[in-house]
Amino acid sequence: MSERRPYRHPAIAEKHRAKEWVSLEGGDVCVWGLTVMEVMTLLEKASRPVIPGAPKEFSGGVDQNEEILWKIIVSTYDSDEPTAKPIWGGDQDSLRQVFSLSLKEFSALAEAIARVNGTDAERFSDLEDFTVPSEGGNPSPLSLSASANSTAAPKR
Repeated sequence: MSERRPYRHPAIAEKHRAKEWVSLEGGDVCVWGLTVMEVMTLLEKASRPVIPGAPKEFSGGVDQNEEILWKIIVSTYDSDEPTAKPIWGGDQDSLRQVFSLSLKEFSALAEAIARVNGTDAERFSDLEDFTVPSEGGNPSPLSLSASANSTAAPKR
């Protein structure tokens, strides 16, 4: 029988979020693993409204471009200390700064975000052999990313 671990209050767990440093042209930034609240915030920001009569690819669901933009905004800090401050806010100047990153920098941030959150392709390929397919041809919940979950509009 396995031994139980006591629950740690989130204030203590905060110090143990996965983190990874990324070098950008303007300096080094620290990418932090996302909390549930941050994922909910970014999914809200990246959600597209359902537009009656619009093609389904333009109506409802999560805009993947907006999703990665908001992942960068909510994941990137100036240090790995508990007092770290976000590099970017959600204002127009911050959005322009993120959009002005080189593709190499943007990719490095996106890859680091995937690694610290355990959603990188390498991790999923390791899990693939152990993921049990669900009935009805729908993907197993283990195979879904945060963007594929409940904020997407129902299919008609």
